Amino acid sequence: MQSAQPREETQTLLKFGVRQPYPMLMAARRSLKEPDFEKLLHCIVVLTFRYNVIGMQNPSEQERIYNETAFKLYNGEISGLREILNRLRPVYPGDKQFKAAFAVKSFNNTQNRIVRYILAMLEKQQSGTAIEEDGYTLEHILPQKPNEGWENFTDMDLETCVDRIGNMALLEKEINKDAGSLPYSKKRSRLIKSAVPLTRQMAEKYEEWTPEKIAARQRELARIATTVWRIDQLS
Repeated sequence: MQSAQPREETQTLLKFGVRQPYPMLMAARRSLKEPDFEKLLHCIVVLTFRYNVIGMQNPSEQERIYNETAFKLYNGEISGLREILNRLRPVYPGDKQFKAAFAVKSFNNTQNRIVRYILAMLEKQQSGTAIEEDGYTLEHILPQKPNEGWENFTDMDLETCVDRIGNMALLEKEINKDAGSLPYSKKRSRLIKSAVPLTRQMAEKYEEWTPEKIAARQRELARIATTVWRIDQLS
């Protein structure tokens, strides 16, 4: 994951809705040179995504480590970026753990902004296409309120599959409006028209949409995700 501008990184942290890193970042701002602080800010976005957004792990332990690191920065016991990152290692989920958590992750309707961010970042990594995430709608391929044509999904499937990220795609507003709750056999031709490569390629690859296809697609997205949200020093 290439570093974005500090303003973008800060906005991403706000999007994640976490506060634990801020005392440490304030302390680091005073002790690190600008380039290293920007690298640290980027690393905190990555760590927060792995630990909080995807892993949903204990924020209390994370807050303890952040606060201890902030205290040592204030006291001059540590000073460099490498030392800071080494102290954060316990709250950085490794690739195997992160990939497994991503592969089963679901997001509800209140988290659509985060899902659009995730899909845009995956798109940039996979195809090199920069997507303005707010310019696209979030399409649930298996609709949230399916009509006829989705009989291959049981009631349990509907409950467990619809909010999985493997079931979601960025889609142009005009195509999404037309797609609606159509069965996949009809929706697929509309998805193929998308200018978003990951969306188009998904529709080209899968001739039918089933729980197994959703799981397979999400595993593939998880593989890409490990290359997007990554801190080399800690991986």
